[in-house]
Amino acid sequence: MSCKITVVIPTRNRAALLRGCLTSLERQTLPPEDYEVVVVVDGSTDGTLEMVRDLSPCYRLRHVWQDHGGLSAARNRGNREAQGALVLCLDDDMLAAPELLAAHLRTHEDHPGGLVQGALAIDRSVRRTPFIRYQERLLDQIHAGRTGQAAILHSEDVSGGNISIAASLLESVGGFNERLKRLRNTDGELAHRLQQRGSTIRYAGQALARMTHFHDLAGALDASYLYGRSYVYLQQEHPETRWKLSPLARDRGSLLRHLARRLFLRGGLRLRAPLALARLSIGLCEAARLRPPAEALYRLALDGHFWRGVEAESEGRLEDYVPQGIPILCYHQVSDLRNDAFRLYILPVARFRRQMLWLKEHAYQAISLDALHGYLDRAAPLPPKPVVITFDDAYAELETTATPLLAELGYPHTHFVNSGKIGGTTDWIKAAPDLAILAPEAIRRMAERHGGLVAFEAHGRGHLQLNRHDAATVRDEVRHCIEALEPLSGQPVRYMAYPFGDESRETRDVMRELPIRCSFTVDQGLCRPGQDLHGLPRVEIFSHDLPIDFRFKVRFGFSPIASARRRLKRIYKKLRGRR
Repeated sequence: MSCKITVVIPTRNRAALLRGCLTSLERQTLPPEDYEVVVVVDGSTDGTLEMVRDLSPCYRLRHVWQDHGGLSAARNRGNREAQGALVLCLDDDMLAAPELLAAHLRTHEDHPGGLVQGALAIDRSVRRTPFIRYQERLLDQIHAGRTGQAAILHSEDVSGGNISIAASLLESVGGFNERLKRLRNTDGELAHRLQQRGSTIRYAGQALARMTHFHDLAGALDASYLYGRSYVYLQQEHPETRWKLSPLARDRGSLLRHLARRLFLRGGLRLRAPLALARLSIGLCEAARLRPPAEALYRLALDGHFWRGVEAESEGRLEDYVPQGIPILCYHQVSDLRNDAFRLYILPVARFRRQMLWLKEHAYQAISLDALHGYLDRAAPLPPKPVVITFDDAYAELETTATPLLAELGYPHTHFVNSGKIGGTTDWIKAAPDLAILAPEAIRRMAERHGGLVAFEAHGRGHLQLNRHDAATVRDEVRHCIEALEPLSGQPVRYMAYPFGDESRETRDVMRELPIRCSFTVDQGLCRPGQDLHGLPRVEIFSHDLPIDFRFKVRFGFSPIASARRRLKRIYKKLRGRR
């Protein structure tokens, strides 16, 4: 019977770890005649070659020697030696779970023509330091977030050591990039090239490999530095990846991290002092068993070393690699109406005016969603200090309260409209079921009167929680918006705000099928290039926000003061409930 899968293991001076990996491969549920293992000894001087020669496992084991050429060169050498139709790249410090090879094979049989990422876990033999426990929790979160066998991933989700691919496909894209010898993220770079060709990346949760050697803090900081250097290289080599791998793309509400990053990015070569202080603080927090501040400091230190790597590889041109963060403000009703049950979402007119004038006085420039998309999609230039202003639900009073003021200031803005509620009321809101929604003639009137300053975009048909409905229902909700709104406004509908901010991976996939350029949540944070265009954050503005809350939200995409108030309120309610 021909070999179905070849396991390629590059190794350098880790004979003891390699032995454990090779031993674990003897316990596979796949018959030994269906797979082979090729060990590429990358210039080892610790007796690795002799150790491999002395082994007689149940499967076919081969080895090749090369002078030290790095991980990518070793993998490519092993791939050339492979006789299996599939190649599994496994790191030498990994213990293969019994189902590892069978799960990779099954996934390729069910979904041929792509790359498969297996699951990773930290082996119980690894000593659990506070930092290792922190990393283990992150791995668990990643695994839990990839629900279902063969979930689709993006290239930036690929991490090394347990990936498989058809040997012919790997050869057709030129193998692993050997120019990344001194850097990291060789797997992610390969995944990006595959995705550019239309190949799919899938996750096989049952294809588990357990790591027996895991970086503690010092090693993780060195790795983060190399990832920073790789980030610059990938942007230079693949301009279309611009900003996708930046930690800023996924950064949401942490004031400490925002402030520390400003220090990092403005400090240039002086980064080492604050980083040294962070490492000292980490040690003190660990000794005192203060987990939350220790984890915050882990993130700060890793972030700082990443930007040190960016600085080194870019030769000091940090600003060229830092994506601009844009606040997208989300309002609801602007009115002097009193409704205690719904007051959180009804902003008094005078307060809204003060907020808009503050933006103007501080040189913020409102931009349209088209301008935002141009920046996110192709790095089109933006004015200094951009801000996006949006309104959910299209309340009738906005025609006379918010839109005239914004038009006077020359501020473009967007109303997200429920097409099935036009001319009706907020019957989906139990606390305020009778608030009037813009009528058809009002939408026409506003579009004609204010021209390019006002836009009307999709908010669904019936204000449903889309993550609770199937793809067909989601598709119908958005198509109804497009068909109903375009004749009224005379504008194409190309943007979507999820009702209640609720969405899922499946919801986002539906948006990608439709002529929708960007979709918006109500998750806190600044909008940056590299984020999923169908999961962009918006920060909600509430009636109880203090002036300092508003300024924080514009600057950082969230207010730490408002967050602290919410936490205190929850604690208070919990304590009252115990009485």
